[in-house]
Amino acid sequence: MKNRIFVYISIAWLMLFFTHAFSQTPPPPLGPPTASAEANGGLLITFLRIALQEAGQQVIDTANNQLRNHPSLRAKLSWGQNAKPLECGYDCMSAPNLDETKYIDRPNTKRVVHRARLSFRIDNIKRKAGGVWLPAVGIRRTIHTNINIHAYCEGWRGTEGTIRIYIKTQPPFIDEAHSIVESILDFILLPLNISNFVDAQIARQLKSDGGLPVVEPPNGCCNSLGVLSNSPLDRRSRFDNIVWDRPPAKSPLQGGVALQGENAEVRFISIKRRKSLNSAEAQHDDVRFTFFVNGKVAEYPPVGKVKIAENQTLPLGRGVVLKVPLSKKDPVMQVLVSNNFKAAGWKEHSRKGKYGHGTNTLRTSRKIVGPPLPTSGFGKGTGGKPTKITVNEFELTYRISYRGQPVVKGDQKPKLQMKKKLLQPAKTVKKNQ
Repeated sequence: MKNRIFVYISIAWLMLFFTHAFSQTPPPPLGPPTASAEANGGLLITFLRIALQEAGQQVIDTANNQLRNHPSLRAKLSWGQNAKPLECGYDCMSAPNLDETKYIDRPNTKRVVHRARLSFRIDNIKRKAGGVWLPAVGIRRTIHTNINIHAYCEGWRGTEGTIRIYIKTQPPFIDEAHSIVESILDFILLPLNISNFVDAQIARQLKSDGGLPVVEPPNGCCNSLGVLSNSPLDRRSRFDNIVWDRPPAKSPLQGGVALQGENAEVRFISIKRRKSLNSAEAQHDDVRFTFFVNGKVAEYPPVGKVKIAENQTLPLGRGVVLKVPLSKKDPVMQVLVSNNFKAAGWKEHSRKGKYGHGTNTLRTSRKIVGPPLPTSGFGKGTGGKPTKITVNEFELTYRISYRGQPVVKGDQKPKLQMKKKLLQPAKTVKKNQ
């Protein structure tokens, strides 16, 4: 009984001590902004459909040429039922949709997700045995390969954002396993590397100069991202678009003085290793940190790793400093820290709160395996299975120095946004003559 009470108290203490806000919760994406109704950049999804159909046809032609000369196998490869991208509507390609990444240990971003599937039918299968070609009567199989297409507006802050499309072609698979078809897949289709056909055709169709499998469409300068698509019930997939706003030209100099935007300097001062569940781990594991602030990145230590003992506070000397530009378009400034223990923590500082001006702290969290809960007594326990506990192992202290927007008028030099009292001339009083 005493042992059971001890376990209950231990579990309750662990959960109370180690849980904290934002434990293993993905930070929200900071951008890019959603494309406006007047978006002046775009890519018609039809171009991707043309590229995929040409790639699929190239796979069919190449595979059939090889099958004609195979010493022991014969078969015919053709398009699957309603599988041609230019004809299938939403049966073989989804409508594009605006999504967001869900990373724990790095900043998240909005993206456009588009999924497709190429399907090929195999029939007229024959195998050579004893010098005789024997047909596989009644055997017909379909081979599929899934393709994920993700579009990002990278570097969207400022005037140099670029649309990049990442293509990931999955390995082909068969709807039903069969030894003869598996042989065809192993010896004929896999050496073709379907991914290469898809990548090359998309790059050719979009006239991209980017290295595969990353495609950069022409006129892809951006500072926003969005989609235009019909309802899947509409079926008019030819009108689907990935859209973006093109950034304005860089601001010119006014009166020879460059316009300096408001900014914040984030200086990380110290790292403290808190109480650990495993003292041996705390004494021997070296750690390396990555700092993210609104798109800016730094690492500590710059090279290698550092050892921080349990309950030790490590001063960072002059600090790790990140300076980020800000504007009215930034409702928050996001500070995120991760390390090689797969731990991370983040905080957002609002514009109304002067982006956290002053000294702040945040803790990194990670999940570890804890002892199982008892299977008897109060509660249902975990059936002897280990529990997952979130621990906040490191506490980081950082100082934010927020500087507002200087004022620039005509040929004048920038002035700080502060009012000065003007000296008024003394009034003179005329005496009565």
